[in-house]
Amino acid sequence: MITYRTCLFDMRLDDLWDPDQRWALLSDTASKHSQSDPVVFLYEYYFRPARLLAIHVDESARAQQQEVPEHRFRGRDKPSDGVTCERTDIELALCLSAIFVVCDGFRKRGLQDTEIDAMIRRDFSRLRKVWDRKSHFVPLEVFTTTGVWGLSDGFYERIGALLRAFNRYFERHLEALEAEDAEQDRRFMQSWGERIQEGKRPTSL
Repeated sequence: MITYRTCLFDMRLDDLWDPDQRWALLSDTASKHSQSDPVVFLYEYYFRPARLLAIHVDESARAQQQEVPEHRFRGRDKPSDGVTCERTDIELALCLSAIFVVCDGFRKRGLQDTEIDAMIRRDFSRLRKVWDRKSHFVPLEVFTTTGVWGLSDGFYERIGALLRAFNRYFERHLEALEAEDAEQDRRFMQSWGERIQEGKRPTSL
């Protein structure tokens, strides 16, 4: 189990929040194209859940990091401290598994982005280990030697950077689709207006 008392888990995901509701506007575009565009499909059904899980785990770990020292200072443990640690560990494993599925889908769909490709190559096998032992039965001798919880090599910071890179990638794609949709709507309205104008003209015999 990860011990948050001694190791600060911080993916630095503040910029994944959407204070200006930009993603709320783009969600209409995502819903419209989720069944026809492979990038939007990956975003809608795999990246969005992974992003929400990551934000939730990040918040939970930050809150725990603030609460535990306060109770230590008072000379006692927080009654729910152990439960909170265990719950956050479970949520973290699910979050990393979800991120692995996004990376795997990105590769299998043949999508390319220089920044994301490099990040995936570095930590793909480690994410796969987490996903493997949460989605399949793993014998004890394998389970105890997977070594996925090391916090000293910047793993979680890299995963946070990977999520932000995915966020930018999907945002660019959705904005391009949004612009295309707007142009199509403009042309439709223009064509519709022209047909109305034509209908008002007197018909010559």
